[in-house]
Order: sequence, then C-alpha cells, then structure tokens
Amino acid sequence: MQAKVEESISLEMADALAVDAIQAFAVPFEHPSSHQTHRIATFVAVNAGTVTEPARTFFFNAVAAHAGSCRILDGKDLLGLDRFAFLSEGRAVAETLDGLLIEANFNRNILAPIIESFD
Repeated sequence: MQAKVEESISLEMADALAVDAIQAFAVPFEHPSSHQTHRIATFVAVNAGTVTEPARTFFFNAVAAHAGSCRILDGKDLLGLDRFAFLSEGRAVAETLDGLLIEANFNRNILAPIIESFD
C-alpha cells in the first residue's frame, strides 16, 4: 500500500506511482514477524484527495500485466469504505481493517529509526 495526502494525483505523480507498483511486484520481501519471504498480491494506492482520470488511465496502462492486481482509492472511495464498515458491522471487515492498521503501525515503528538516520 502506498498512501498519499495530496489535493490531487496528477499524471506526473501517476508515473512515479506506477514505477513503485512495478517494483513492489518485482521484489520479494521478508515478513517482519514470520521472517518468511513473500511477494505482494495486490498494490493499493490511496490518496486522501482526488485522482485525475488521466492519472488513473496512465497508471493502469503503465503497470500493464499487474493492472488486475492494483487498486486506486481516493477520498470519495475512503468515505464509502468507512460508511460500509460502519453500516455492515461485520466482524470480518473490522478485523481486516484492524489487521491493516496493526501492520501499518508495525512498519512505521520499524522505519522510524531509519528515517531519522537520513535526517
């Protein structure tokens, strides 16, 4: 997952996002808890703002073979997902979102010292 807080994802930003997606599919990673090697199955790009239609079109054309395994969510999509999770009151949705939150926080904690060393 790659999360952004931009007013709008433009065509130029979509190019960099496509490169990130292609690299994510190409490079295996070691799970921090299990230490097993994995490859991602889905790349999700999330932006709190909007994503222009030319940016979406370019992104999915640029990732070509991986297009079916990529998702782009913008602010409207996030609001819809939030409402869906609230209205459905399904444990599966809540557990999935909790799991993503735990994983994101774990990854952020691991990266914090690395980022500080660059500063």
